[in-house]
Amino acid sequence: MRTRVILIVVLIIVIILAAVFFVTQQGSTDSGSGGESTSQPRPTRVVDSATREPTPTPIPIVEVVVAVQDIPRGVEIQPNMIEVVAFPLDFLPQGTFSDLNTVVGRIARTDISREQLIQARQVVTGLFDLSESGSDAAAILEAGRVAISLPIDVITSVAYALQPGDSVDVLVSMLFVDVDQDYQTILPNDNQWLNFSVVEPPAGCADAQLSGDFCVPYYQISQGSVVTGNQFEVIPINTGRVTLGLPIIEIPQEEQRPRLVTQRTVKDARVIWVGEFPLDGRIFQAAATPTPRVTPSDSNSSSGGADVPPTDTPRPPRPEIITLGVTPQDAVILTYMAEARLPMTFALRSARAVGLPETQSVTLDYIMTNFGIQVPDRFSFAVEPAIRSIRQLSLGNEIALQADAQP
Repeated sequence: MRTRVILIVVLIIVIILAAVFFVTQQGSTDSGSGGESTSQPRPTRVVDSATREPTPTPIPIVEVVVAVQDIPRGVEIQPNMIEVVAFPLDFLPQGTFSDLNTVVGRIARTDISREQLIQARQVVTGLFDLSESGSDAAAILEAGRVAISLPIDVITSVAYALQPGDSVDVLVSMLFVDVDQDYQTILPNDNQWLNFSVVEPPAGCADAQLSGDFCVPYYQISQGSVVTGNQFEVIPINTGRVTLGLPIIEIPQEEQRPRLVTQRTVKDARVIWVGEFPLDGRIFQAAATPTPRVTPSDSNSSSGGADVPPTDTPRPPRPEIITLGVTPQDAVILTYMAEARLPMTFALRSARAVGLPETQSVTLDYIMTNFGIQVPDRFSFAVEPAIRSIRQLSLGNEIALQADAQP
């Protein structure tokens, strides 16, 4: 009896489901029988484009050869010096390499820094090609600049602290004297004596014996002579018979004292090299392998004797010349000052300097005025022994001013 009831319930459920399915299918058929479109598109869900995240576009990546260590000029590139890394294609410069085998065995034409992309213009296939690339100085010289060499010493080179890559300002000192404009000789000009001629005194002057009367040689200035400054003055003298003009020549007791002035001239010159260049012009070379210094051991020393001390490596001589990279006009200025034998000092600029203020010419008047130096008064007493000189730095580069100095 119980089983029969369960079967009846299941049968009723099946009938109900079948009826629902039939009604649904019938409704779909009726909606398409009126002459309209047989199917209606289902409503599409609209998604706001502002809220939708854009799909990222992949960046094209290529492989490129880079240096994993500093490679000096002239060194043959070995496999352990380079590697291949991924690099964005959009930022890839021209002339790069993607295969290690195309770079290994080539010679660095210029200095290649670590992590730098290796380009075709930086490498050559042989030493012959390297020799045609010019000097290293020309390779590192900035565009628009030329190189010029000047002498240096321990004072002018900041105690030999200057090194390639530094920036310096050039200070120059000059001595000024007064000269004869026509003869261009230092005053007083001895040739001015030629500007005077002796004229015989008036007749009867030699017989003058009157009290207060006297005769003097009569001088006159030659016609067309040039007299500069106050080197003479004419004093009238009354002889009782005629008034004569007697020129008085003022002759100094010492040579003219030059007037010193110092000023900064060329600014921001780049140090290219200190000392003489190698004969082949190559300043970027592989570091030489140091030779070990052998110290005699106890076993090699004579019995009972002390060890022979090792021989020290000779100290290289100090450089005597410096090469600067300057503008073409500054090169002309430096050449003029060198030809004029003007003492030049190289002031080292800070590596962090972005600009320096302008300077003023320094003279004795500038020193006295700006530092409030007063000239000491004269007294009726003095110290003994007399102070006739003060301490001066002398390194054999004393500036001598001589009118008859020969080059």
